[in-house]
Amino acid sequence: MNSVQTRSAERALSGGTWLIVCGAMLYSILTVTPLMAAHTADKWDWTAPILPLVVDAAVVIVVKLDDVLARLGGHGGMTSDAQNTRGSCRRSP
Repeated sequence: MNSVQTRSAERALSGGTWLIVCGAMLYSILTVTPLMAAHTADKWDWTAPILPLVVDAAVVIVVKLDDVLARLGGHGGMTSDAQNTRGSCRRSP
């Protein structure tokens, strides 16, 4: 596989991924908005689509940042030092 074919495959995967993400966001907005409207005061019904939109956008941003970190050789989440000391209640002498 040469570099042109590799770039073409990456573009196809990226396009397919974004298509799936957009479909999932649309489904989320269409299903959560009526729920939010039913449990919100009538004068605030217009805000119902905001919650699913903000939550979905946050998920997309986090996943994209993780992708960028992985390409740069970084690791998301806690550092190994933080993982080793998490939950530790020992006192230093």
